[in-house]
Amino acid sequence: MSAETRRKLIVTLAAAILTTEPVVDPPAATDPPVTDPPVTDPPADDLTALFTPEDIQAKKNLIAANKAEEERLAALTDEQRAEEDRIKAEETAKDQAPEQYADFKVPEGIVLDPAMMEKFAPLAKSLNLSQEKAQGLIDLATEMQQRTMDGIFEAHETRKATWLQEAQNDPEIGADIKLGHEGSAAYRAFNTIAASHPDMKAMVDETGIGNHPAFLRVFFHLSKHLREDTFEIPSGGGEGAKGSIANSLWPGMK
Repeated sequence: MSAETRRKLIVTLAAAILTTEPVVDPPAATDPPVTDPPVTDPPADDLTALFTPEDIQAKKNLIAANKAEEERLAALTDEQRAEEDRIKAEETAKDQAPEQYADFKVPEGIVLDPAMMEKFAPLAKSLNLSQEKAQGLIDLATEMQQRTMDGIFEAHETRKATWLQEAQNDPEIGADIKLGHEGSAAYRAFNTIAASHPDMKAMVDETGIGNHPAFLRVFFHLSKHLREDTFEIPSGGGEGAKGSIANSLWPGMK
């Protein structure tokens, strides 16, 4: 090999060494990234994911009813449609406050307070209450009033019964009171005096005070002085003066 050939070979080898890329190790293997599965909306016609079966059926029924009503209205004549409109207008008017309320109905024996009704009518009208709804409030008010009156009456009767029971259990007058209106000296004394004073008897009967032990005790003691519609008032000289029982007890009464 000539010197020139050897020189060219060396140059060629040197160039090959200088242009060769370095050997790099391949990258380490890695796991693929974990991703969530894509979220997809249900089909547009699939309602089961949004509503319960009952809701779906109710919506279908409503759609069917609306369609049937549209078909019914489309089949009406002009006269029939006008008649339906008139009936609807009347029904709407019934559910509104009238220009002036008619007389309200109340149970027998109950009278509406005119002053209160003057306040009630404008209030009911401002609330747009129909005659029927306003009557409903009147019915409720009268029922409440009746319940209140019944409660007062029951309480009054209970009080009278309690007084009478206390009088019958009283150690001083109980035995006499148990004899009743015919046999009791206290009752007979009261009846004797009340015979000439009916207003007093009416007051006693109305209030029930005639059952009170204190009231009956007074007439029980008065009965000891009664002698055929007269009684004696002891005087200083020991002599009795006779006179009308009522006039002696209440000389100012006529």
